[in-house]
This record gives sequence, C-alpha cells and structure tokens, in this order.
Amino acid sequence: MDIGTDIIEVDRIARAIERRRFFERVYTASERARAEGMNEARVAQYFSGLYAAKEAAIKACGSGTIFDYEIGHEQSGKPFFVGREDLKLSISHTKNNAIAVVMAMP
Repeated sequence: MDIGTDIIEVDRIARAIERRRFFERVYTASERARAEGMNEARVAQYFSGLYAAKEAAIKACGSGTIFDYEIGHEQSGKPFFVGREDLKLSISHTKNNAIAVVMAMP
C-alpha cells in the first residue's frame, strides 16, 4: 500500500482555469460538466480538489501524469477514480486550500 497527498491554493487554480487550454486539458468533459451551476467560489474549490487528487494519485502510484486520472463522484458526493478500484480517494477544502489523500491498494 502506498499513500500520496497534495495540497494546493484555491486562488492558484482559480487563475489557471481561466485559461481555456489548461482547463480543457487538465479536466475531463465529465469533470467539467459536474461544475455547471456551481457558484464561482465553489467552482474554484471543486477544481482545486480535483487537481490535488490527481497530483496525490501520481505520488501514490509513483508514475503517471494528471492526464491519466479522472475523478467521478458517487451519488452521495464521495469522489473516486474512474476505472481505478485500486485507488482510494479523499478530498477536502477550505476557502483558501484544497487537499487530497490517495491510497493505492495492492
């Protein structure tokens, strides 16, 4: 079992997602669709959490890029990696920071 964690400033991702190329390259269509209807502050927190999760997955797995991971959500809101039952994920955020912890199961 391996663990990865990442923390990121929400303001940093808020600025980055304003750049269309970054936004469309880093986040899948389904990840972007989930944010529809969210207020601006919540959108930045949401995408910050996803970014931290992808970075934490790279650390837990020891390889890959942020483009290799897609995050979905159960009906309850619990996040998970699409197609990766070997990875467990927890995401949390405040107004200023988002953090994710990923556990890679053997």
